[in-house]
Amino acid sequence: MSLNTDQVREFFDSPFYLEHGRPIIRVRSMIVKELLGSVVGGRIVDLGCGDGSLSIPFVEEASELTLVDLSPRMLELAESRIPDRFIGKVGLINGPLSAFNPDTTYDVVLCVGVLAHVPSIEDAIKKISQCLKPGGKAIIEFTPNPNPLGKLLFPYYWLRRTLSGTPMGYSTNKIPLAQLLEITSRNGLSFVRMKRHYFPLPTMALWPMDWLYKYTLFSMKNKLMSKIGTEHIMLFSRMP
Repeated sequence: MSLNTDQVREFFDSPFYLEHGRPIIRVRSMIVKELLGSVVGGRIVDLGCGDGSLSIPFVEEASELTLVDLSPRMLELAESRIPDRFIGKVGLINGPLSAFNPDTTYDVVLCVGVLAHVPSIEDAIKKISQCLKPGGKAIIEFTPNPNPLGKLLFPYYWLRRTLSGTPMGYSTNKIPLAQLLEITSRNGLSFVRMKRHYFPLPTMALWPMDWLYKYTLFSMKNKLMSKIGTEHIMLFSRMP
């Protein structure tokens, strides 16, 4: 299904995403740092940067950082997080991925929390590959479906969606992991490794933020939970 760009922009322009997603974003940041390692002197682009929580921590090491997002509000928040001494090496671009056509390639491409909300996963992966130089690193996040364990909670989430709808007001993209990896391979991206975390539980929407953060962090560090986690953060390299 092709998502409506205006719906996606409206969702990310609202306070809901950051208010409820902050615990997951904090853990995502830890995982991205672990997977990337050193980025000294590298050129980085963050496609769907949000408030910059994942990429701005690299701004001191990087030679250049480009932040791209559909949401004007998110870009404003990201800009406010950039230390004054680094403003000159950060570019801000407001618009959809399809409109981003850089005249150069990057050492690192981040695309986290985005594929679920794009009109075409295939086109988004193609854009990531086009932005990445040979041998460069890409971090891609997705929650593949179907998830066998998730079926255990299907009646609960089906009832919740029926009664309350979705926070976004639209249905997010869903494809199996094998299909996602096939798309990345077809577009010149070689899978390196992956970290999994987070498994949604009933009533989580009512938990205090510190509980959510501790649970999300536990799901990353615990051996069992990290194997069944629904959120997959994957490291790829660009084939020559």
